[in-house]
Amino acid sequence: MTELAEVAYLRLATDDVAAQAAFAGEMIGLQSVAGGDAHDQAWFRSDIRRRTMVFFNAEMGESSVGIAYHHPDGLLRSVERLRSAGVDVQEQDRATCDTLFVRIAFRTRDPSGNVIDLVQGPHHAGRRFFPARDNGIVGMESVRLRSIGADADSRFWTQMLGFEIRDWSGDICYLGSDDLHHRIVLYPSERKGILGVNFAVEDFEQVMINKYFMNDHQVRVAHGPGRDAAAGQVFLQVHGPDGLIYGLVAETSRINPDRHRPRQFAAGNSALCTWGSRPQDVPEYSRAESSQGAHHD
Repeated sequence: MTELAEVAYLRLATDDVAAQAAFAGEMIGLQSVAGGDAHDQAWFRSDIRRRTMVFFNAEMGESSVGIAYHHPDGLLRSVERLRSAGVDVQEQDRATCDTLFVRIAFRTRDPSGNVIDLVQGPHHAGRRFFPARDNGIVGMESVRLRSIGADADSRFWTQMLGFEIRDWSGDICYLGSDDLHHRIVLYPSERKGILGVNFAVEDFEQVMINKYFMNDHQVRVAHGPGRDAAAGQVFLQVHGPDGLIYGLVAETSRINPDRHRPRQFAAGNSALCTWGSRPQDVPEYSRAESSQGAHHD
């Protein structure tokens, strides 16, 4: 049962808002949005929506992922399932919804402790996205989450939130909610948190243009350029501040949700990248390379 949802935004708690904002704007090329306090918050766009990334002082709260349901009925069904299962779900008041730039919002946590905002009606800007540089970005596509227990977290996303398991790569779990191969990826980890975010770019050429831009500006590459075996996407991943990994991706597979059946790819680098590139300094990727992927519920 797919509830037709997508990633609406990321809110990232940080000890250095200025460093995060400089990287997101100057290196990734997201569009800065006026309104965030220069010291406590920084707001950015990556598509038609008013905000898709927010950096804020860690003293103000925890990071969260915003999942936008296409229809309020889908959102309310997920909330009902969560409450029936005894999961804590907090409805957000009008003032909080206004700060999130959404119509309706509820807040909960997955079993690992990651904060998930379930929302409907994210505000559109009314003006096209205008990047800080010619990066080819067309929108925020997916998010990578650290998962202390991928089996428990995958059950939460599927049974509670209406997502579907699309594939396993070792113990990495790809979760989808529409005809895009995935919107969320769970990576085995020893701690909770947002591992990374993927921005779709126009085509393979833009992935390579961004690769050379990163080289010229001495940005550390985390993985790629490469092609993901499960999703089919061409990717470039780079290290940002606070361990956040930014991905610039193209050619992510479109599937027929009614016919697709989850596949199990063997653990190892060949599944992470069919071209043979190896991840650099990402503990979760190293765990994935050696995981067994023997059984999943």
